[in-house]
Amino acid sequence: MAAIYPERLGRYRAKYGLEARTLAQIAVKNRGHAALNPRAQYTAPISVDDVLASRLVAEPLTALTTRAEEIHRARSAVRRDITRLVATETERVGHLAARLATLGPAATLARGYAVVQTVTADLTAQPQIMRSVDEAPAGTRLRVRVADGSVAAISEGRTDGV
Repeated sequence: MAAIYPERLGRYRAKYGLEARTLAQIAVKNRGHAALNPRAQYTAPISVDDVLASRLVAEPLTALTTRAEEIHRARSAVRRDITRLVATETERVGHLAARLATLGPAATLARGYAVVQTVTADLTAQPQIMRSVDEAPAGTRLRVRVADGSVAAISEGRTDGV
């Protein structure tokens, strides 16, 4: 909960132009009143200069401002590494796309190969890729796909070298 006070105080100071010297005067006044309490932890009087010279306990951006150069270098290194990684992966994707274009089905068909599928009488069923001549006995309806389209055919059965 106490961590929110420095942030709120920073906003208040910025909004109303509250200076550090004014806050120091408040601390001196509060210490003076506290010294009147016999149970007070701190009873020694302090001056405005003592308060201004004391170590800051909580200034929201102090850690960032004192390490700004280190943060800048780290941010630059991360950006450089991410840029390099993106470039490497972009090149890798380009190589994979070229490989796919070379080895993919469309390229295979363009080189003169065909994909043969068996077609069932049920036209709603998906044609199945033919992997063996045993899958196309005589009379089997076939779909032969080539680079620029497909044609229908009917198998005459196994020919084995004829």
